[in-house]
Amino acid sequence: MRHAVNKQQHAVERIRELFAKSLGYPLPATKGDYAIARHFQATPASDAGSYLVFLHATTRDDKHWPEDHWRELIALVAPTGLHIRLPWGTPLEHERARRLAEGFAHVEVLPK
Repeated sequence: MRHAVNKQQHAVERIRELFAKSLGYPLPATKGDYAIARHFQATPASDAGSYLVFLHATTRDDKHWPEDHWRELIALVAPTGLHIRLPWGTPLEHERARRLAEGFAHVEVLPK
C-alpha cells in the first residue's frame, strides 16, 4: 500500500509520518527532538576564542606523525595566543591526546 507524505518537510519528519501511516498509529503532534541544538550550545571550550584543531589520530600506526613532532608544533603555537583542541575517538587516541597536551596550558583534550 502506498501512503502520500509531504516531501517539503524534513526527511526525519517525513519518515515519522510514513511509519505512522504504514503501521497504523497516530502521528505525534510534536516534532521530533534530535538533541542537535544541545550539541552546539556554548561550552567553556567553545568560549575560549580562536583555536586550531590538531587531528593527531589515524587508522594505521604507520601513518602516525611522531609525538615529539606534534609537541614541537604545539610549542610553536603557544606564543600566537591560539588555543589547540585535540579530538579523539578511541581510548588509545584519548591517551595520545592527553600525552600531547601534557604541560601545555593552551591545549585542551576535547570530551568525546
